[in-house]
Amino acid sequence: TNIIVAIAAISTLMMTYSLQSAILSSIQGSFPMATDSQIQLVYSICALSTLPTMFGTVKLSQIISKKKCLIIGILLVTVGGLLPVFLHSELWMLYVSSVLIGLGVGFINVSSATLISEHFQGPDKGRVMGIQSALHGVGAAAFSLLGGAIANRMDWKWSFLVYALGIPVLIIFAVLMPEDKPEKVLKTEKIPFLT
Repeated sequence: TNIIVAIAAISTLMMTYSLQSAILSSIQGSFPMATDSQIQLVYSICALSTLPTMFGTVKLSQIISKKKCLIIGILLVTVGGLLPVFLHSELWMLYVSSVLIGLGVGFINVSSATLISEHFQGPDKGRVMGIQSALHGVGAAAFSLLGGAIANRMDWKWSFLVYALGIPVLIIFAVLMPEDKPEKVLKTEKIPFLT
């Protein structure tokens, strides 16, 4: 169905920051004065930045739909990923890019899991989760391999063009995923850590 295709498309973006890990050595060559820890932060910040949105998405889904949350996530990943193509002269620019990517991945991971639970039950739910898991791995491998290959043949900044794959994902998801409504939470209902 359309929903399965939409979820499959966004699943490819769930580990996009594997690209940073593949090109860290190339980045280090452009910043010889930076320490290993400072270079490693380009990758680490991505992972750490997913945490705020994993909590914030629950609150945000009470205001806007999960579809809109996921569109925000895809946009953050795509814009953040493409940023270093244009801004790459200072390490802090890569850090900003990593924060945006991490925030976007956080939105995608939480909201996509909720969508699967809402639209599928029983064996169908297990099947869609299997598809998601497989494409999660395929996306990570694709970003890592393509990014590494580009970095080996050209300047590392061009590796970030791989994030342009977020554009067709955004179109597929926006067209195929039906609109949903924000979640209504009763006043007596409390959400741990978020209230």
